[in-house]
Amino acid sequence: MRGILQRSLLAAAMLAAMGLPQMVSAQGHETEFKLPPALESAIAESHEALRKILNGDPSGYAALFADCDDITLGNPFGPFGQGRAAVLNALNNASTKYKDGSVVRLERIAVYGDRKLVVLVEIERS
Repeated sequence: MRGILQRSLLAAAMLAAMGLPQMVSAQGHETEFKLPPALESAIAESHEALRKILNGDPSGYAALFADCDDITLGNPFGPFGQGRAAVLNALNNASTKYKDGSVVRLERIAVYGDRKLVVLVEIERS
């Protein structure tokens, strides 16, 4: 399945020790900066999870999501999943829609945040 998937990745409760500036933007509207290595690593893991699911393997995203019932997932192939079991079912369902896929390009649109919260918006072209 080819198309544009849009998603926003919300990294909440970032530690002040990461040294994030007060406000940031990928578009240069505010002070640009490099994300801390730990956050860039987590984003890279989400990109690898995307590569996996485009090949029918939900395990990457399943490993990234909290192992508790206090999670919710919305996806384009069905209802929202609330709770760990429902989220895993939604991931498994979504993974059946893909095979032999690849990520052509990930475009970082914006990064907003402060010392406690970062919002990352990307466009995935696959």
